[in-house]
Amino acid sequence: MSEQLSAIVEKLKEKGIGSVVAGGVKIVDDMVFENYAPYHKYLGMLRQARNGLLPFALGVVGAVVDIPYTEESLTVGIADLLKGAYDALVAKKPFVYAKDSKTIEVFGLDTNEDVTVIVDGSTVSFTTPPKTDGNGYASITLPTELSAGRHDIIVRTSKKAVYGIVVV
Repeated sequence: MSEQLSAIVEKLKEKGIGSVVAGGVKIVDDMVFENYAPYHKYLGMLRQARNGLLPFALGVVGAVVDIPYTEESLTVGIADLLKGAYDALVAKKPFVYAKDSKTIEVFGLDTNEDVTVIVDGSTVSFTTPPKTDGNGYASITLPTELSAGRHDIIVRTSKKAVYGIVVV
């Protein structure tokens, strides 16, 4: 009986460490997305579906080369990829990212409406307000470039708004 108990305790320790690894990878992924402009720019195009990409990749590599404690990362990555795909494609939850220092893209807002853009707490003035298309998407050219680094962005229409941290 004590042999079985020891095996259970060892499995719990292993799973616990794997969960910590998976959680750590998710934290690193978010930190990199919010602080490293190329990562933000290229993975931002995937919208919410980019969540889970790094844990998934670590899990796959871990499974192939037998890295201990990475199987939870694969599970977490798959779950986050599926949830992100659902959020972006089915639920159409609003999302914003910086395509470059002058352009932000927003998805999932009210359709065919003017948008208000707030960058780092200040409302951006436009000669002609940007407008969403029939899908709630807008590519917004800012009147002035965003400086390098992180920015808090709020984009809103009459009934929906999205907050995001963008990096250029």
